[in-house]
Amino acid sequence: MNETLLLQKGQAFLALQPVSVLIGTELHALSPGHCELQLSITEKILQQNGLVHGGVISYAADNALTYAGEPCWNGRLLSLSSKSTASASKSSGPWPKAR
Repeated sequence: MNETLLLQKGQAFLALQPVSVLIGTELHALSPGHCELQLSITEKILQQNGLVHGGVISYAADNALTYAGEPCWNGRLLSLSSKSTASASKSSGPWPKAR
């Protein structure tokens, strides 16, 4: 499958995930082994100290891993396992990225 078609397919699947729609996730790049998701930082995804909630970061990492890995497994992949360590600052920019 060519990368343009793969990206379009990935965007269609992302649109079927209610949580992805709710928090405004966008799929900007997709190829076997590579995925780039972007989220708009809005009040609805912040924790009490004004930083992006860790659950949102974990969601983005889980989706990015699955989207990047799925083409490598010919559609037979549900999810991948990961361990993450995150740090953040309020000045990190308007778009958190998961790759």
